[in-house]
Amino acid sequence: MNDRNALDISVLICTFNRAESLRETLESLAEADRGNLSVEVVVIDNNSSDRTREVAEAFSERIRIRILTQSRPGKIHSLNHALDVGGLGALVVLLDDDMSVHPGWFQGVKSISNRHPDCDYFTGRTILSWPDCEVPAWAHHRFLRPWAFSFIDYGDQDVAVKPGQWLSGNHYWFRSKVLEDGRRFLDFWN
Repeated sequence: MNDRNALDISVLICTFNRAESLRETLESLAEADRGNLSVEVVVIDNNSSDRTREVAEAFSERIRIRILTQSRPGKIHSLNHALDVGGLGALVVLLDDDMSVHPGWFQGVKSISNRHPDCDYFTGRTILSWPDCEVPAWAHHRFLRPWAFSFIDYGDQDVAVKPGQWLSGNHYWFRSKVLEDGRRFLDFWN
C-alpha cells in the first residue's frame, strides 16, 4: 500500500469550501523548513464549489501537492479516501485546513517520531489564534477549551498520552504501518 522509501511525511488536509483558509495553511507548509525530508501535502477536496482546487494547485511549484476529490460529505470519508488511494509516506499527518504550522514543524514531527520508535501515534502542541474581537469568558474555561477548540499543550517535554487524555483531531500523526491491516477511520455519526 505504501512506498515508505519514497516519502518521509504525507500531510492530509480535508477541506470543503474554505479556499482562503486553505491558502494560509498551505502557505505555512510551503514556508516551513523541510530540510532533506521528502514531503507531500494531500488535499482532499470534499466536493467544494469555491476555488479550493485552484488554490491548492497554485502551491504545486513550492511544495509537492496531490489533490484528491471525495464527493461523499464528511471528513471521515475524505480521510478514508486518501488512505484507500494510498501512496502515503512513512508518517501520515492530519492537519485541518484552518491551521498554520511553525517554521520548524516538519523537522519537529520527524524528530519526535525518531525519538520514540516504539510509538505509532503522536500529537503536537496546538496554539489558538483568536480573532480581533472580545473572546467570550466561557472560551477560557480550562475544561471546555481543549474539547471545544482542540487546544493541546502538554508543554515542551515529550509526554506519553494516557487513556482518557485528549488527542486532537486537527493535528496528529501516525506511522503508516498501522494501516497495513486495513485499518480506517470510523464514522461515529452514521
